[in-house]
Amino acid sequence: MFAFQRGARSLVARAKYSSITSNGRNHHAGRSQSGCRFGSVFLVVLWLVALIAPPASFAADPSAVSTATVPTVGTACPSVVFIGARGSGERDAYNVKDAAGKTIRKDSGLGPELDAVYDQMSGYLTARNVSVKSLFVVYPASNVNVLFLSKKEQTVLAALLLTGPSAGLAVFAASYVVNHVNVYLASIDEGVKSATDELTTEAAQCPNARFVLGGYSQGALVMHELLLRLSDKNDASSQGLLGRITATVLIADPGRKSNTAAMHYGTADPGAQGIKSFFTVGERDVPTPSSTYDVCNLGDMVCDFSWATIVDKTSTTAGFNVHTLSYQKNPMGVGSTIAATLMQQLSGATVLTGVRKITADSGSAYALKEDGTVWSWGYNDEGQLGIGTTDPSAVPVQVTGLTNVINVSADNSVYAVRSDGTVWSWGGTNTFGQLGNGTPFIGSFVPAQIKGLTGVRSIAVGRFGYSICALKTDGTVWCWGHNDHGQLGNGANVDSPAPVQVVGLTGVESITAGNGSVDALKADGTVWSWGQNDHGQLGNGGTTDSASPVQVAGLAGVQSITAGDGSAYAITADRTLWSWGINTVGQLGNGGTIDSAVPVQVAALSGVQNVVVELSPDPGNYSAYALKTDGTVWSWGANNVGQLGNGNSINSALPVQVTGLAGVRSVSAAAWSVHALKADGTVWSWGYNNHGQLGNGTTTDSVVTTGSAVPVQAIGLTGVQSVAVGGWSAYALTAGGTAWSWGSNPVGQLGNGTTTDRTVPTQVK
Repeated sequence: MFAFQRGARSLVARAKYSSITSNGRNHHAGRSQSGCRFGSVFLVVLWLVALIAPPASFAADPSAVSTATVPTVGTACPSVVFIGARGSGERDAYNVKDAAGKTIRKDSGLGPELDAVYDQMSGYLTARNVSVKSLFVVYPASNVNVLFLSKKEQTVLAALLLTGPSAGLAVFAASYVVNHVNVYLASIDEGVKSATDELTTEAAQCPNARFVLGGYSQGALVMHELLLRLSDKNDASSQGLLGRITATVLIADPGRKSNTAAMHYGTADPGAQGIKSFFTVGERDVPTPSSTYDVCNLGDMVCDFSWATIVDKTSTTAGFNVHTLSYQKNPMGVGSTIAATLMQQLSGATVLTGVRKITADSGSAYALKEDGTVWSWGYNDEGQLGIGTTDPSAVPVQVTGLTNVINVSADNSVYAVRSDGTVWSWGGTNTFGQLGNGTPFIGSFVPAQIKGLTGVRSIAVGRFGYSICALKTDGTVWCWGHNDHGQLGNGANVDSPAPVQVVGLTGVESITAGNGSVDALKADGTVWSWGQNDHGQLGNGGTTDSASPVQVAGLAGVQSITAGDGSAYAITADRTLWSWGINTVGQLGNGGTIDSAVPVQVAALSGVQNVVVELSPDPGNYSAYALKTDGTVWSWGANNVGQLGNGNSINSALPVQVTGLAGVRSVSAAAWSVHALKADGTVWSWGYNNHGQLGNGTTTDSVVTTGSAVPVQAIGLTGVQSVAVGGWSAYALTAGGTAWSWGSNPVGQLGNGTTTDRTVPTQVK
């Protein structure tokens, strides 16, 4: 197997240039304080020359293409080589805290910004047996503070911006270029030569390797210039090298062209202009926009430059802080996106395989593999991917430190049950203590064990993830989190950030949680519930909340239970279905639209083996689906976009048969879209289709697509074993352990390496 490598070609050279950089910083800082010759004709000329002919450090230099002796082709070449150029005044080594909070020393030579991209990319690739290594560019990178104005310069600039003539500002600009910008960019040529040497040498030694280039601050301009020099169509060798570069990441590029054609990431406006581009006429955009990732944040004094970013101490400090602090732990998913592209280019590279189960919520997805590890992708604003950062990922990344997992549940926060009966949680705001870590408002971006909770066999997460309950092997139930309606079942109405036992409840076989209420099925076939009861969803004949379990009236011999949003359903031993709670659109299926505080039988329905509740974006306005033992599906409740699948868009308070569907093995539903898995391994869907979540190649609701609201087949899927849904995205797991996805994808929740919606299933990478 390939080795995981990081390093540089010459440690001696590295030490040499560390010394040069240090000396250079002091020298440059001194120059930045030199007096400006305002009004000088000589400076005006310099300014005009700077516009007409860029300084020597900017100019194209054919000699920069290395002529170094090419080493012998190696036998241990990696599949991917990352070449990075660190940024302004960055040290080769620095301290950083790992996911556990321990301080470690990083000595990659890349700097923290590029390390974040490289770590994300390499983590994905190495987990798929793709070898990767990094090389750093040796060059003296001046400190960004050489761009700061002196107090006197700030005073002059402020006056010129307020009332001064344009000629005066032109003179000031010329002075600023000479005394600040040129000093900042003085080492670019040297960096380009070093980067070219690394690229040409490694390319000759490893003819099958793919390359990724990365640069931050001055390092971004180094790579920008390198791409320009390699784009000479008359130079076959340069064109050959350019063709082997899969991607280039430019973080805070001084040469960023306004409205660059590169793929833009970050908070800056697309029209943002780099400081070099601001002062240089004819600045060229990157020649490879489709594979160049431009990362620039709003207010960055280097890539989003304007006079306002340096006019006074406050604005300079703000611009400096954006430039130096906003990228270090936030590669914005670029690394994993590049990794997914590489997977398509490398022969024999594997995708996500060996998957046992997929779980999804709105914006994120989780794959539990046969080896007991968990992989996640998609939205990560609250650390729900469990990787120690809040960066989204468009491809699966391994959840940190989790092994021997047997089940995963998610709704904003995520919960994993391990084979030893312990529960681990991560993600979300933890506002109500829903992580169970004993401390509200303190979240966790990596899995942390819920203390004092052992012997757990299943987890039930309430809607929106505010309250969570665990069923233990001894038949007791323990809950934590929000408790405004008594849904923790401990006799109180106070939130608990640690598990508390549900009072007086033993012999429980299964639990299910809704929005503010929980239901438990006991071994004796009775059902008990607690929590919110405004619609009679506790089923005890009243509408008063209960902070301790009450028995659901009149039910016996129950085989399974399912909670809805303000309602609940129970299948009895005779395969009849019973429901209670909210009934605004006929979701109880008893022919009416009046709430019921006691169970009522779903009309004319027998032979029921499973019931699924579709939790819609509009609480209380949802549908229910019953899968019968004969393989047919029956539905009732809301039907605004044809989600009942019976050929129209009219609500129904009685069960109606989903048209033309037989041989069904399971049903999944969310956000007005429904998916049926048939015994032949195909998937059929109906209802809402705004993001292509029906998988039939369109974005039109099935009621319009076919002339009737009936199931349509998800294109190209066979051999499917299970289907999961999260918001407006859908996921299918095949018999071979591969995962497929389609529908909404703004943050990469489809896991295919893009952020583009898919109207047909595509493989998760």
